[in-house]
Amino acid sequence: MSRDMVEDEGEHNAWPAFVDLLAATSLLFVTLVGVFIYLGSARTRGIETTRQYLFVKLSAASEQGRLYSLDTTDRQFVRIILKEQATFPRNEYQWKTLRAEGKAALTRIAGVLNDTTLSTRYREVRVLGYTDQDPYPSAALSNWELSAARAAVVARYLVDGVSVDPCKITATGRGPYFPIAGKPKEASRRIEIQIVPELKSGGRGDGCDPRGDGSRSRFQEVP
Repeated sequence: MSRDMVEDEGEHNAWPAFVDLLAATSLLFVTLVGVFIYLGSARTRGIETTRQYLFVKLSAASEQGRLYSLDTTDRQFVRIILKEQATFPRNEYQWKTLRAEGKAALTRIAGVLNDTTLSTRYREVRVLGYTDQDPYPSAALSNWELSAARAAVVARYLVDGVSVDPCKITATGRGPYFPIAGKPKEASRRIEIQIVPELKSGGRGDGCDPRGDGSRSRFQEVP
């Protein structure tokens, strides 16, 4: 047998092995893609199921929308809207000026958040303060600071007043930059609470110290 014939036979023998390897690699790739798609779909279904569960409970506690309203259009969070009439008088932002209607609404919301069957279904509660576009009457405070102060008071009431886990609460001021289109400017003066669904149990952030005295901190001061 000539050398050329031996080389040709070796090349022919190599092709089936190469084809098998290519097929196996393709199958592995398709399998991995399928797994990722399945996991992504499962996560989406899990978030949606949790969001719906929270929505039903919060809706039942709202006294048919009298205490607060729920935004059903958001597909990621459970969004609760507290209008100015249920939060603070015009230009006010202190703990003592939080209206009784606002406290009643927050108490109902906290009753849902503190339910043992629900406490592992959310990982964060975001309190967002908004103002209208009229400037604050005193130069000592901007609308941004006003919205942040109001959000902080509401967050503080959730924690100190009705015992929501402080490790899940954040407060943010968004100022006058998010008016509600097509509504009177009074509608823009509001507090929104976003509840972020959780797919697994747990919840406290790394290093969170719920008592605020450093007793549970995982972080050490850098010398």
